[in-house]
Order: sequence, then structure tokens, then C-alpha cells
Amino acid sequence: MPVTNPKLFTYLGFCIRKGALVRGVNAIQACRKPIYLLLLCSSASANTVKEAESIALRRGLPLFTVDDLEGLVQKQNCRLAAVTDQKLGEAALAALQGQN
Repeated sequence: MPVTNPKLFTYLGFCIRKGALVRGVNAIQACRKPIYLLLLCSSASANTVKEAESIALRRGLPLFTVDDLEGLVQKQNCRLAAVTDQKLGEAALAALQGQN
């Protein structure tokens, strides 16, 4: 499947290699590192959406819905992911917003 946002795919690949990407609702809730960006899959269940919104509200995080999150983060059945690196989080956020 072609990637719709190649910059975002690249930044998330860097996060994976660096160990700065947390995948899954339970892992994100248990994460002690600071989180800079939450990514939610467009096919997530209502309960996952509710949990993601709760985490975003509680921690004051930007939450973006993307198509094919499991392809972007290279993990099957992944519906929620969090970026824990500040610079990569800012770069991914800019890519999501259509900037450089």
C-alpha cells in the first residue's frame, strides 16, 4: 500500500529506530517518558478513541487521526501510537500539518 505522507513515514521510522515510539493504549498509559504527539488510527474502535482522547486531554497532547497507522508504525493491529522524542514529535507534527 502506498504511503500517503512520506515525511511522516520517515519521521516515524526514525522514532522506531531510536526507540522513541510507544505503540498501544496500555503501553502509552504506562509510559513514564514525556510524550509529544499521539497518533490514532482512523479504524480505531469507539473505546480506543475514547481512551486516546482521555490520554490527550489528561496530558495536554496533540492527537491526530491518520489512515493506515499500522503501516506507518510497522506494527500489525496498532491503533494508537505516541512519539516520545521532542524533535521528532515536532517534525512529525509539522508533516501532519502540511509544513516542511
